[in-house]
Amino acid sequence: RDRWKPLSVPSEFFIQHKKQPIDYIYAENHEKKIYFLEYVNIAFQDKNGADIWSTTGDGEMDLPADVGVYVYKGTLRVD
Repeated sequence: RDRWKPLSVPSEFFIQHKKQPIDYIYAENHEKKIYFLEYVNIAFQDKNGADIWSTTGDGEMDLPADVGVYVYKGTLRVD
């Protein structure tokens, strides 16, 4: 939760990305920067799929290694 920050980029940052009804970002063995726009639900999970915590709306995060993200209705960008 400490890594979750308010979105620091304008909505135009997502212009090349489509709103997704549902998506999953798999847990990997390295960090990655993820930006979230207008999400109904964002659920962070450990590498076994157990929920860690969830939130909604806009934000960004340096996603830690071994954490996956289940997202529902929104736009994301992974850098």
